[in-house]
Formats: sequence, C-alpha cells, structure tokens
Amino acid sequence: FIKKTEQYLSSKNITIIEKEIIRKNLDIEFKVNIPSDIGNLEYFVKFINKKRINETDLILAYSKAQDKNLPCLLLTDGKLTNKANDYFNKKLKGIMSIIFYK
Repeated sequence: FIKKTEQYLSSKNITIIEKEIIRKNLDIEFKVNIPSDIGNLEYFVKFINKKRINETDLILAYSKAQDKNLPCLLLTDGKLTNKANDYFNKKLKGIMSIIFYK
C-alpha cells in the first residue's frame, strides 16, 4: 500500500515533503508539493485504504489539515458512505478535495 501511494504521487509529479504512517497499510499522511502554473502548492494529503469512507474519516482528515494550516486532499480507493457524501457536499465541498483512485 505504501509503495502504491508513493507511485501514485510520483506519477502526478507530486513531491513528498513529509510522510507519517498512521496505521500500516490502512492510513498514511503526507505533506506534499503539487506543481502548478503559479508554482508549487503545499498540501496535506491523507490516503485511506478501506472500502467505505465515513463521516469521521472526513472530519479527521480535514481537522489534521487545519492543524497544519494546509489545504486538504483525501485519496482513497474506497467509496463514501451516504452520510459522508452528504456531509462532504454540505460542509467540505470547496475546502477539501477527494480523489478516488485504483
């Protein structure tokens, strides 16, 4: 899982600044530089490797990004629960991004 996530970031030309494994093969947090036309953008990235992403997962990822004063990007190979999807659309859309990858 760790190699898969690092390969994904590398394939998008994203540079890892810091990496912290929260739960082996389930949950990894990164501080990254994402290239853009206006220069590198620093983001907090949380990878979650589970089938169903719930509201708590979203809240924890967003809170951690806020603690670091960084925008939040959540990457997962799972799907949002209905409650999590509603919460995201009502509270986090525009201030947090979610990317679903395989």
